Amino acid sequence: MLGKEVMTLVNETKQAGYYDVEFSSESVGGGLASGIYFTGSR
Repeated sequence: MLGKEVMTLVNETKQAGYYDVEFSSESVGGGLASGIYFTGSR
């Protein structure tokens, strides 16, 4: 699959549990185009 990383939402080690992350597409250089975006965790 082709693509590029547009933003890092969390860049730290977290303990197991439940977390919320707020994201606004406006914070990514003028917004994101409509479409499908994939997220992942490691």
